[in-house]
Amino acid sequence: MENRKEFLARRGDQPPERRLRENLADLFLSGEVSGKRARSLFEDAVSANATNVQDLAQGSTDHNAHRDVLRKLLAGTKWPNLFQLPLPIYNPKTDKQDVAHVYMMLPHEVLHALARWSDSLGSLASTEQLRPELATKLQRARRFLQQSTTGSSSSAAEPPTTVGIGLWADGVPIKGDRSESLEMLSMSLPGLQNSIRIPLTCLNKKYFLKSGETWDALFKAVAWSCHCMFAGSFPACTWDGHALTGQRAGLAGRSLLVHGVLLEIRGDWAMLKASFRTPSWSSKRNCCFVCKANPDNMRDVSPRAAWRAEMWSNAELLAEMLELHGVYSPIFEAPFVDIHTFCIDWLHCCDLGVCQDFMGNAMFLISQKLAGNADERVRALFEDIRGFYRATDCQDQLGTLTQLMIRKKASKSPKLRSKAGEARALVPWLVVACDRYLQGFGSSSEEETCRIAAKHLQGCYENLSQDRFDADQLAFHCRQFLQLYTALESAVEDNRWRYKPKFHVWLHLCEMASSSPVLFWVYRDESFGGTIATQSRMRGGKEGPEPMSKNLLNKFRAQHLVPQL
Repeated sequence: MENRKEFLARRGDQPPERRLRENLADLFLSGEVSGKRARSLFEDAVSANATNVQDLAQGSTDHNAHRDVLRKLLAGTKWPNLFQLPLPIYNPKTDKQDVAHVYMMLPHEVLHALARWSDSLGSLASTEQLRPELATKLQRARRFLQQSTTGSSSSAAEPPTTVGIGLWADGVPIKGDRSESLEMLSMSLPGLQNSIRIPLTCLNKKYFLKSGETWDALFKAVAWSCHCMFAGSFPACTWDGHALTGQRAGLAGRSLLVHGVLLEIRGDWAMLKASFRTPSWSSKRNCCFVCKANPDNMRDVSPRAAWRAEMWSNAELLAEMLELHGVYSPIFEAPFVDIHTFCIDWLHCCDLGVCQDFMGNAMFLISQKLAGNADERVRALFEDIRGFYRATDCQDQLGTLTQLMIRKKASKSPKLRSKAGEARALVPWLVVACDRYLQGFGSSSEEETCRIAAKHLQGCYENLSQDRFDADQLAFHCRQFLQLYTALESAVEDNRWRYKPKFHVWLHLCEMASSSPVLFWVYRDESFGGTIATQSRMRGGKEGPEPMSKNLLNKFRAQHLVPQL
């Protein structure tokens, strides 16, 4: 949603007498100050004869300051009311399973609110940024709805306005020491160019049951909401037959302004495994959620690789989940959701995976060619990198470089410990560094193989540009890189150049991409997750699943207007 720069721009457009209110409210809603502190600031503003803040300076007691300030800021919000969802959770205090009523926003109600306040339904249903396979899926959904409306295959009726949505699920660290994680579920509109992200719910990871029942209950509600969204009407009861009450009971049977269909689900592999029970990278049976590759044949990147004839079908994957876990994720009950709905994300499988692994191994190899002891060689390597930063005005820079950032211990394969953007930004430097330090060692040497592999990795990154994207070139450079990497793994001892299942999944991404992976990588989601983590901070009051989810969603609803598209 709105970032800091956009907030300041909007604030600058407001009348001067409104700016102080907006600024102080933003401090509170962003989690920077407590409710008690916020009200004291509003009281001081009133004492200084400021206008438009009197209502926020009022309240009964300091004990209820957070509640009172938030209620006033929520007045007039156009976002839908929160829905209370009973979730089975783990209770750390009793060390037993329990039930918590977690708050969430329902996707079909959010989509209706977006449609209600948009200038044009056509803008909301834009497919401008949809990658081709999602656009095709959306057209299938529209044809299905059109035929359902007309009762035949006739194309005379106008297809109903149908919007494609995306979900992102992942954990973001909270607390100053990053000792706990907040599991987030948010909604986006992949057809639009802007970065709309809307939180649906959140829950501290410590409350999740290891059996996966917590995620299952959550996605049961999401799948039900997706059915309502696809049907285009408000429901009369929940997925388990309980009648809705209050305002929702009054809306039962009424039409939504638009239809919606879930087109993509984004998240890293760890989240897909924990939330949806996809096959694990550590499985000896199948270590890929796209095909049936195993640890023995995943290194084969040739056109005749055995796994190429064994791609998962949706039915086979569900049968695999039932065999291994006795249950599959309820998200598969949502309309048009299948195995292809899950995205392979470039950030996690390449920037934080393939790229960092290769970068660590290459840096380790280059450092062996430099003079001095181990620390001196790493310092010289970092000085070379700093020269690259100065010459290119690189934005994502390493703050330092140590031996442990390249290789933690001799028994582990080298891997650069950095942020994703920092690793990605170093790919051009690595190509130059390999040419400088690894030339002249023979065509079949480790040094020459590493040098050529670096060029193919750069070729993959050059195809991330939407203007320069070439699907064939991306797949070619990926295969060439992986062939060289597997050769290095076979030829070199010392626990280096380890080929991991994430490399195999990256091959799927590069070979299946019909458009640039930047269209569906999760950098925006991760940035939004960091903002939400700050906003979820509890400054006093009760802690637990219910207060945290309610506090976060209400702050979001108070801070952000419904986008007008």
